[in-house]
Amino acid sequence: MTILATPTRPRIRAASYEPTPGPVTAPARARPPSPTPAADPPDARVAITRLLRLGCEVLDGRRPPGQLAAHSAEEVVRYWRVVAARRPVPRRSPARFHRVRLCHPRPDAAEVALAVELDGGVRALAARFDLADGRWRWTAVRIG
Repeated sequence: MTILATPTRPRIRAASYEPTPGPVTAPARARPPSPTPAADPPDARVAITRLLRLGCEVLDGRRPPGQLAAHSAEEVVRYWRVVAARRPVPRRSPARFHRVRLCHPRPDAAEVALAVELDGGVRALAARFDLADGRWRWTAVRIG
């Protein structure tokens, strides 16, 4: 007597995607490493803080926006004029800034992020400064 074998159903096994233990190799890099930011030039923080303070005084109406013209690009002066004009006339308190974060993507450029107390609330301010002829010049600003 001959017994015929019945076909069996295939079994599904859980696949393991973990690599087998072996020598540790460095992972391949998809892109080149980013350059490390340069250290702050010695007077960068002091000069940039002075310009930010000048911007706050323009925002409060204690200084005319034209005083920023010698230290900043034309777009920055226009932006400060518009922001100062949009503030309510009875200002609650003077604009003050806190928690200044300064980084240098290049030795001749600085990017700043800070919190500004403005009319009873806190708003974010982002700015960019470029070093030209030994002086820091304000080239971009946004208040969020």
